Amino acid sequence: MIVKNTYWKAFALAVFMCSALVLSFGAFAVADDFPDRPIKLVIPMNPGGSHDAHARAFAGVAHEYFGQPVLAVIKSGANGTIGASFVANSRPDGYTLLLGDQQAMISQPLVEKTSYSYKSFVSIGRINYSPMIICVHADAPYKTLAELVAYAKKHPNKILWGGGTGVSNAMLTMMPWVKKTGIDLKGIPYSGGGPQLLAFLKKDNDLGAFFPSVIGEYLKKGTVRALAIASPERIEAFPDVPTFIEQGFDHQYAMFRAIFAPKDVPADRVEKLRAAFDKTVKDKSFQSIVKRMEESVIYMDGKNFDKFMVEENARIEEAIKDL
Repeated sequence: MIVKNTYWKAFALAVFMCSALVLSFGAFAVADDFPDRPIKLVIPMNPGGSHDAHARAFAGVAHEYFGQPVLAVIKSGANGTIGASFVANSRPDGYTLLLGDQQAMISQPLVEKTSYSYKSFVSIGRINYSPMIICVHADAPYKTLAELVAYAKKHPNKILWGGGTGVSNAMLTMMPWVKKTGIDLKGIPYSGGGPQLLAFLKKDNDLGAFFPSVIGEYLKKGTVRALAIASPERIEAFPDVPTFIEQGFDHQYAMFRAIFAPKDVPADRVEKLRAAFDKTVKDKSFQSIVKRMEESVIYMDGKNFDKFMVEENARIEEAIKDL
């Protein structure tokens, strides 16, 4: 009886070990096959803005390096938190990614209760960062920031400026400077860069902060006037647009565009995603598309961008206290 029991125990152990080996090899096989179906790239902002344009440009090239189609999908609303929450709480298998920025990833979680924070994600990599251009209509009575300040002080709350809802990138571009100057502008919130641009072009407001990829064609046509760009130096696409700093205002701000995955995606898949991302953003055709949008690829790898996110969260948290 003892021999028989020992035999069956040994047999059961052998079966268990074989099963474990099969499952182990199976797991490696699945990992090696990743990705084996299309990847979703979620855009958390409304269509027609710079996120939409960059995501579709990225998706148009990425399939060559990811080995599967990358599908740009809009899940907008609630200042980017709907799309960001969707990705943060999605299955961490590497098939659902987010094109994020400061507002969706940092600003909104700092000022409202969300189901995620920037710590809910792992960085795949940064595509670029973009300073915003302060624009007015071509027939506006002010041609420089100093003239705008002088006019605003004589006419408090007469100038209408259009920005995003929540703690938007437009707000982080405009409001610290407005506070420093002591002027009073009347803000009109819009649900994204697309609606904000349409309202500005219809002259529903007087002033706006826009990314080069959104406002570029109108600057070239001369239908709008640029007063300043919130970068440390002038940019190649618009060399005639002066910076805030040149005009005597110590102010700058730039929005990043980066791709993120849920934090619990397996490390081997994260590395595959990062490798494919790196090749995509370095692709000459992708860089050409971005350049035609009046932007530039300013790459940062995922590991370094993870470190950057910690620093950026602290910086924005401090900036929000002063708004």
